[in-house]
Amino acid sequence: MKTTAAFFFLMFVFNISAAAQEKKTDQSLNRANFNGTWIFDGKKSNLGDPLQALYQERMLVISYTGQEFKIVKTQIQLGETRSANLVFYTDDRGEKNRPYPFNQLFEIRSQTVWEKDVLVRSYKIKAYLDGKEVDDVEASEEYKLSDEGKTLIIYGRTKFPKEFGFKNSEGGFGKSKIVYRKKE
Repeated sequence: MKTTAAFFFLMFVFNISAAAQEKKTDQSLNRANFNGTWIFDGKKSNLGDPLQALYQERMLVISYTGQEFKIVKTQIQLGETRSANLVFYTDDRGEKNRPYPFNQLFEIRSQTVWEKDVLVRSYKIKAYLDGKEVDDVEASEEYKLSDEGKTLIIYGRTKFPKEFGFKNSEGGFGKSKIVYRKKE
């Protein structure tokens, strides 16, 4: 009887230990700490389009707990301020967001995962040429922190359909680099 009780006790301890190991969150894995307020640095950014001058200021407020990565994205355009609330799930379950404060009708479905200390978001958006839907445009963003944690860089990559007139047969790629400085 004592042997059976000891056996069940050991099994209980091993199961609790295994469950504790499985419940590690992204933060317990020493992921980059994106939490805080981030101010747009237009001099170091390259949006890859003429819209950069239109946005006078951008700000991100990021909070990250467990597998939920929240961003409040605020933009000032021609003196008007608007915000959008975004949520990314870092376990690849997928999410839907309206990421553009000045175009709240535009919804993006994405998948978000960690690749070491880089948060990677992949998505497709509808593309239109002369008012007609052409194809889904594949795009991605990589969120990276500088070594000292005071600079956030979001690298964007967009693959355009061949109908957009790029010279190679697979379409072309657009790239952007958006730099933010952490507010002290």
